[in-house]
Amino acid sequence: MCFFIDLTVRLFIYSPEFLKLHFQEEEHLLESPYDTNCTDYEDLWNKNNKTGPRSQEICKERCLSNFFKTCGECYRGFTMIENSKILCGTREPCRGDVENLFKCLMNCKVNC
Repeated sequence: MCFFIDLTVRLFIYSPEFLKLHFQEEEHLLESPYDTNCTDYEDLWNKNNKTGPRSQEICKERCLSNFFKTCGECYRGFTMIENSKILCGTREPCRGDVENLFKCLMNCKVNC
């Protein structure tokens, strides 16, 4: 997570010259067991032979994609999944495994 602050300061009280300052603070989270309980997706991706999600957003989209595949419903919201397909089927309400969907989504931790 990054924080940015832009500041303009007059060099001297009666001076027409200004100094523009730009501050940036970067926060790095620690993995479990620390309170931040984040996931280093890049490290996991490398350890898994460059497969799997590379961010929390992709992780969540994969959960939704897997859920909708079992339902056969249309879902065009995927933007981060490689080779994503438009999933279309019947207009029946989805009776997929919602419990597994929630478990999957809960495992998608914040990026470290």
